Amino acid sequence: MPSQKELERFLLMAPSPRGLRVADLGCGTGKWTRQLALWGAARVTGYDYSPEALRQARLQEHPAVTYRSYDVNGDSIPASLSPGSLDLVTCRFSLAYFDVARFLTDVARWLTRDGALYILTPIADEGAVDEDPYRRALSQTQLDSLLGNVQWAQHNCLRDRNVAAVVLQGPHG
Repeated sequence: MPSQKELERFLLMAPSPRGLRVADLGCGTGKWTRQLALWGAARVTGYDYSPEALRQARLQEHPAVTYRSYDVNGDSIPASLSPGSLDLVTCRFSLAYFDVARFLTDVARWLTRDGALYILTPIADEGAVDEDPYRRALSQTQLDSLLGNVQWAQHNCLRDRNVAAVVLQGPHG
């Protein structure tokens, strides 16, 4: 579940989801996806590659939420993720599993001109290796590269110990 601290930081950093078209990439069981709908998002689609996570997510229905299967690294981009079709994309604890360069390029295409990308990601010490495949993290170097990406008009980052919350806004076409 999102912590109260994360909820507050999201609302401080990111655009209000009220009335927005949102995609949650790596949605897992859909807790964050449903939170976005509770905040008033017009439409939220959660995407994940795991059939079991999607099955669990679909157990708790919300009229503004749908879930779809999508492997960000391996599948063709779904038609529902067309250019300019989204106002907000979120990615909680899943970016380290994605091809980051491809992901950022795709998201920039999907977002409207003033759209935003919210990322919550663990940060690992440089050179640290965690053998657990379910505990991937970005390095500080990767985070710095993400923040220095010139295809975004502005960025905001809050870092707490080993977790960073990042909002990238205004993708350049």
